[in-house]
Amino acid sequence: MLIRKFIITFILCVASSHVFARWALPADANIEVQASNMLINVHADGTAEYNIEYKIKLLNESGRNAYSTFPLHYNFDNSVLEIIEAKTIVDGHEYILDKALMEDKPLASAVSGFDQKHQVLLAFPNTKVGAILTLKYKLAITKIDMPKFFEDSFSFGDAYTLSRSIKIKSALPLYSQVNDPEKYLLIKQDKVANSYMLDISLKRPVYISIVDEKNAYFNPNKQPWVAVVTDKDWHKFSLTLADRYNKVLQQPLPELYKQIADAAKAETDVIKKINLVMSNLNEAVQYMGDWQTSQGRLTAQDLAQVASKRLGDCKDFATGTVAILRSLGIKANVALVLRGEGIYDHSNIKLPGFAHYNHAMVKVELSDRILWIDPTNFFSIADRILADIADREVLVMDPIAPKREHIPNSKPSDFMDLKKQEINVIAEDKLRITGEVQQLGLAAKNFTGAELQVSKQTIHNKILYKHGSFDDISESSVTSPELTSRIVTDLVFKFEFTEKNTILKTNAGQALTFGQSIAGNYIFNDEQVSDVFLGSPRIIRSIAVLNNITAAAEQPLDYSLQSPWIDAKRTVKYAKNSVTVEHEYTIKKSWIDNATIKSTAYQNVADQLAKHFKEGVGIVFSR
Repeated sequence: MLIRKFIITFILCVASSHVFARWALPADANIEVQASNMLINVHADGTAEYNIEYKIKLLNESGRNAYSTFPLHYNFDNSVLEIIEAKTIVDGHEYILDKALMEDKPLASAVSGFDQKHQVLLAFPNTKVGAILTLKYKLAITKIDMPKFFEDSFSFGDAYTLSRSIKIKSALPLYSQVNDPEKYLLIKQDKVANSYMLDISLKRPVYISIVDEKNAYFNPNKQPWVAVVTDKDWHKFSLTLADRYNKVLQQPLPELYKQIADAAKAETDVIKKINLVMSNLNEAVQYMGDWQTSQGRLTAQDLAQVASKRLGDCKDFATGTVAILRSLGIKANVALVLRGEGIYDHSNIKLPGFAHYNHAMVKVELSDRILWIDPTNFFSIADRILADIADREVLVMDPIAPKREHIPNSKPSDFMDLKKQEINVIAEDKLRITGEVQQLGLAAKNFTGAELQVSKQTIHNKILYKHGSFDDISESSVTSPELTSRIVTDLVFKFEFTEKNTILKTNAGQALTFGQSIAGNYIFNDEQVSDVFLGSPRIIRSIAVLNNITAAAEQPLDYSLQSPWIDAKRTVKYAKNSVTVEHEYTIKKSWIDNATIKSTAYQNVADQLAKHFKEGVGIVFSR
C-alpha cells in the first residue's frame, strides 16, 4: 500500500546534471602569445608614452579568423597612436603590412552618447594556421584626467601567453597592488636617479580561462593582475573630483530645476518628495552622454546647459538631483560607483583610480536613514537599493570631507513576487485559471511606467505569457493598474484564462506539476570552476489551488530547507475536492564564490534542492 501511494502521488526528482567545466589547457587556446612587451614612460605631469610589441602564433582556424584582422582603439581627444611595424611570418617568409592594409578612422559614437574613439584596423596578409603575427606600435597619452596622476592595470592569462614583460619608468612615484595567487609574476621595483622603475614579467607560461561551463562568472581574483598608480592618497584623489562636482553645484538653479523643486515642495512625505524630483527630472531631460573630452568624461555639465539642451548623462542627472534636493533642504551628495549586476569584490579596491567607478548616483542623508538613489534610471525608487549598485564601494563627493563608503546589499523583503491562482479542471484536458500577482518593492520596477513605452494590450500579453502557456491560452482577460507613472509603487495584476494541453497523462491518472524551474537555478555540480551570480536577494511565493478534483492519495509532500544562501519551503494541503500547493523561495545572497559551491554544506543544499524542488511536485487526481 505504501508503494502504491508513492506511485500515484509523486515528487519528480532529478539529480543535478553533470558538468564538464574545467580550466583551459594550452590545447584549448586559439593563439599563442610568444612575446608581449610593453615599455611605459610616465612624465611629471601624468602624460605617458606606451611602446608595445606583440608576437602571436595562430594555433587553429579560430585564431586565424579572430586575429587576421587586428583592431586597436584609442581616444582621438587625448592620445595619438602610431604603427611602427606589422608583419606576417609564414614558413620563414615575412609579409610586411603596407599602408593599404592599415586604416585609421573615427568610430561612430554609440547612440547613448558622443565620443572621440578611433580605430586602427590592421589586415595581416597571407595568414594561415601556424603563421606568426608581429606588431609594434606607440601610443602617446597627451591629455590626462587628473593632473600628475597616472593609473593603469595589467592582467595575465586571458590568452595562452609564454612570455610577457611590462617596464614602467616614471618621473612620479609608483605604487602597485598585486594579485598573484599562483605566483606567476616576477616584480622588481627600484629608483634610479630621479626615475621610479617597475618591472613586471612572467616566471612561466600562463593561461587562465574557463571552458565548457554554461553562464560562467569569472572572478578576476583567479587571474594574476597588477594595478599601478602614481599617487596613493585617497583624500587628494577624492577631493579633486569633489571640487569639480561642487563647482557645478554652487551654480544657481535654472528655471527648469526650480519648477521641479516647486512641484516637490507640496509633498510632505520625504520619500515621495525625492521620487517626484527624480521622476520629473527624468521626464524633462533625455539621457545623452558626452565623453569627447577628459572634462566631459569626469565632470558634470553646467546646470543651465543641461536644462537648456534637456540632454545629460549620469553625471548630469546625479548633479541635477543633488542641486534640487539641496534647494529643498535635503542633504545630498553625488557619489561614484561601479554600476552593473554581477560578481563584485570590493576588497580589490586599495589604490585610488578612475577604473573603480563608471557611474554617478546620489547619497541622501535623512535624519533616520541613508538612501542610495540612482536618478539616471527611467523609473524612480528612493527607499530600495537597486541590484546594480547594491553591495558596492562608493566614493561620496562631500564638499568638505569626500570619502569612500559601502552601499549595503538589498534585503530579500525589498523584492517580493507573490502569485496566487485558482485552477479549475473544466474538461478532460482543459483548465480555467484565475490568478493574482503582487509585485512589491523592487519587483515592481519592470512594469513601472510600462504604458509610457508600450500598449496596454502588450502589457497584458506579457502577463499571460509569464503565467500560462501562451499558445494554449484562450478566453483570456487581464486587469492591471495604471502604469503611466515613473515612480515605483507596489503593483497588483489579475488574470483569467482557459488553457489546454497542460494536464499530464500518467498510468495512475491525470496529473499537474507545480513549483518547478526556480530551484534549478541554484543547483551546481561540485566540479563547477567559476563563481555564481544569483541576482538580487528576493522572495518568490506561489500558491496554487487545484479545484474540482479528487487527489489519488493524500501523501505528505511538505518540505522545508534553510541555508545561508537560499531558503525553500513547500506545503501541500488536501481538502475534499481540492489540493493547495504553496512554494516559497528566499534568495539571500547575490553571489557565491567557487570555494563555497564546492563545500560540503552547499552541496548538501544543492542535493536537497535537486531531490525535493528542482522538478517540482506532481499531483495525480481524478475528476
